[in-house]
Amino acid sequence: FNNLIWVGTDMGISVLDPLTNTFSRPFDSNINYDFFSNIEKIIESNDRKYIFKSSINNSIYVYDDDSDTTYCLNCNSSIIPEELSINDLFLDKNNLLWLATVKGLYYFDKDFSKIEKFDLFDKLSNSNFKVIEEGKDGDIWVGSESGLGLIKNNEQIVEFQKGIDSTSIVSNYINDLAWDDGKLELWISTKGGISLYNYKNSAFINFQETPFS
Repeated sequence: FNNLIWVGTDMGISVLDPLTNTFSRPFDSNINYDFFSNIEKIIESNDRKYIFKSSINNSIYVYDDDSDTTYCLNCNSSIIPEELSINDLFLDKNNLLWLATVKGLYYFDKDFSKIEKFDLFDKLSNSNFKVIEEGKDGDIWVGSESGLGLIKNNEQIVEFQKGIDSTSIVSNYINDLAWDDGKLELWISTKGGISLYNYKNSAFINFQETPFS
């Protein structure tokens, strides 16, 4: 908000004002939580809220800019089981908060009162999901250690896994995703190289050689 840059650090949150080139630490004086540190993910919502993910105890915090209040979704509750280590967060166009975890893909309901498992996948259902990325028209791409998934309208599912020919994704173990909205292409970083998925042609191009290989 207000062209400010929010920065997650091991000591909490800092905010940079590019106009004055100064940092502030808005939560130092009013946060009562012991674990509001090691912030590794920041998400901005469209209703003037920020969501922070801490690497400590999977803690997820929500800051409401309108009311200037901060609360923890799961610090004092078992809403997220301890075994669901969270790798990534994503807030979709409907304000549903998605969790990429070591035991599948989950999402919060809209009031953050409970989580549900997304169980429409077949081969990827119980995978270790590593990353979530937004695609065309709010499509959701998810990368796991078992393959790539595409969710359209929260109900239509496409799964991609490595095949025996060169036209499939180069590896099932996915590290990161990046969507190019201008070219309608998805860049996929995997354990076996780079794949590029063309949305229009529904085809993969694979890159396994570099100048240093």
